Amino acid sequence: HASNALTCTPLPVTVKACLDSAVPCTTPYTGTNPPLSASLSPAGWSGLNFAGGVASAQLAVRTPGTVRMNVSSSAPPLKALGQTWCKSGANAWGTGTACDVAFADSGFIFDVPTLLARKPQSNISLQAVRTNPTTQSCDPAFSSGTRDILFTRSYTDPNTGTADVLVNDVVLGAAGSTVSLNFGSNATTQLKVQYNDAGQMTLNARYAPSSGAENGLVMTGSDLFVSKPYGLLLQTDAISSCTADISCPLYPGGVRAGDPFSLRLKAVAWQSDGEALTAAALADNPATPNFRLNNIALSSQVQAPAGGSDGVVGSASSYDHTLGNQTTVSRSIS
Repeated sequence: HASNALTCTPLPVTVKACLDSAVPCTTPYTGTNPPLSASLSPAGWSGLNFAGGVASAQLAVRTPGTVRMNVSSSAPPLKALGQTWCKSGANAWGTGTACDVAFADSGFIFDVPTLLARKPQSNISLQAVRTNPTTQSCDPAFSSGTRDILFTRSYTDPNTGTADVLVNDVVLGAAGSTVSLNFGSNATTQLKVQYNDAGQMTLNARYAPSSGAENGLVMTGSDLFVSKPYGLLLQTDAISSCTADISCPLYPGGVRAGDPFSLRLKAVAWQSDGEALTAAALADNPATPNFRLNNIALSSQVQAPAGGSDGVVGSASSYDHTLGNQTTVSRSIS
C-alpha cells in the first residue's frame, strides 16, 4: 500500500493470503474448499474479492488521522503467522505500526499506469486536492501557477534496484529531485514518468514551501505502479542458418531430439514501438534484472519441414524467471 492517503478518496491496498511463513510470502492460498474470505479492519473496506490468493481492495477513511489495517477474521482461519504483515513504499515488511496509514485532508492524487520498462508514459494527471467538509469530495487545493514539487522513488518489489525513475525527464536520485510543474485552474498538471527496469515501484510527491503565501503548507501523495519488460529473449547455442534437412549440423555438443540443452532467457526493456518479439530483434535491448515471475509456460513450434510435429518440451513445460540479467534452465524437445 502507499505510505499516505487522503480522506476524500479511497486508498488502494493489495491483500495476499499466504500458505508459507516467508515475508514476503512466496506461496499464496489458492484453494476453494473452503473458499477464501476475510474481514478487515478498520471499517470502510470495499472490493475484497480474492483471485489466486490475491485481492485488490480499497480503504475509505473520512476523518484525518492514523489508522491501523488488520485482518479481524478469515476463512480459512489465519494460522501460519498469526498476524498481519504490511509494507508501504521503501519501508520494510513489518507488523503493528508497519500497518499504519496516515489519512490527511489535503494532498496529491495521481495514478501511474503499468509501464513498459524504459518507455516514457505521458499525460499522467496529478491534482492537488483537499476534502470538501460538506460533500467529502476532492476539491482543487490551490490556484493555478507554477510550483516546485519534490519527487522521490523507492523500490518496492523487489526492494532493491539500480535503475532510474524519471519524472518529466528529470532523473530522481536517491534523495529525489525537484520538478517545476505548472498547475491549471483546477490544480491539475501533467506528468511524464519513465522507469528503466521492471518491478513494482513507489512514486512520492511532496510540496512544502518555506516562503511565500503558501509557506507552512505541506502536501504529499504517493502511488504504487508496476513496470514490465517489453519481451523475453530466448537464446541457445543452436545453429540458426540451416535448411532443416539431413545435411544440417547437429546441435552443438551432440544434442539430439530428447536430449537436454541449455536455454537462456532474458527479460528486456522497450526500445521502439512495434519491435518484433524475436531473438534477432531483441538481442540488443537492455535487460530488466528486477523482473521475476513464476510458471512461465514454454512450448515448441516446428519451423520446418511444413506439417511436421511441434514436439513437446521436456523436463518441465514452464520455468521460473529469477532476479538478474538472465535465467538459465535445462530443457529438451522430443
